[in-house]
Amino acid sequence: MNSLNENLFNQLNAPFPYEEYRINQNGYVYVRPQATSDRLNQVLGPHGWKLEVVSQDIDMKLFTVSIFGKLSIKADNGEWIDKCQFGDAIMYTEEGETQPQAQAILDAKKIALSDCLKKCASLIGVASDLYNGRITAILKSTVEYAKVVRAIDEPNFKFDKGIVVIPDDLKPYYEKNGSFAIFESDIKDILKKADIKEKFNGMFKSNADINTWINSMKEQGLSLIEMEYILEDQKNKNLAPVLTDQVNNVVIPLETPIHMILKELNVEGEEDPYYKCLMDYQGRPVEVFAVGPLMNVVDSVVKNIGQPYIIDIREAKGRNILRNIRQTAG
Repeated sequence: MNSLNENLFNQLNAPFPYEEYRINQNGYVYVRPQATSDRLNQVLGPHGWKLEVVSQDIDMKLFTVSIFGKLSIKADNGEWIDKCQFGDAIMYTEEGETQPQAQAILDAKKIALSDCLKKCASLIGVASDLYNGRITAILKSTVEYAKVVRAIDEPNFKFDKGIVVIPDDLKPYYEKNGSFAIFESDIKDILKKADIKEKFNGMFKSNADINTWINSMKEQGLSLIEMEYILEDQKNKNLAPVLTDQVNNVVIPLETPIHMILKELNVEGEEDPYYKCLMDYQGRPVEVFAVGPLMNVVDSVVKNIGQPYIIDIREAKGRNILRNIRQTAG
């Protein structure tokens, strides 16, 4: 490594595009041999590296092929650096055959050579994160897989065998290149959100309502752990879920009929007018907005400023939007 400068090593060791990572039948993450040779060509140039077969062993008793190869790369100072490794493969026999056919032997040689290339390249940093176990997978057979797949809205990826998970410290690389990837923190958030929805789903009218509540809390800077604490507290007190009015920091029930006193009613928006209602909720000011047909409902229901009304609201983009308003009994 002394002759391999840090800059060159970092280029060879750079993460691969997310789509290049695959999961094999044993549940391990790998990159295709073509991705390895592409990385060597990209960093070193086609004349800056070479792979030689030092020895080859074909075992017709065990039906295996083993290749000992040498990868040589040309450093910036012109010196050639050699790395050696074994590559292995199994020869498969056709049904009813006792010996592998010529094509099976040839295919095994190609696979063993590709395996040798990947292992040699890993010694100079190519895909070293894979061999260090830093890039992991959530397998299709796990409970977590189903929860994560439902939450991922990415039609370009099928996740047939599982989901590749990238460590968070590699996130700046993918963000800089504007490319998609699924990170460890994404998985933690998705699973935590799924647990919250399962645990407190009965407190909401629908799945859409709990999503609205979670998104509202997230916009206000609350973590999922803090959201869970809030819901647990509300559940123990047998109260409806709450959201916080961002303008006045007032905690109010979410999509639950509540009593408020109308203090002011103003029309705003020139091209697309709406009502801005200043309400009093338990002695604290709360802004509620009426848009579209709800403006007509307000016109028909509201008779006097300063009177209490029963209202339903929902949260949208950090604002309390009126769902319904009616007069109090008596």
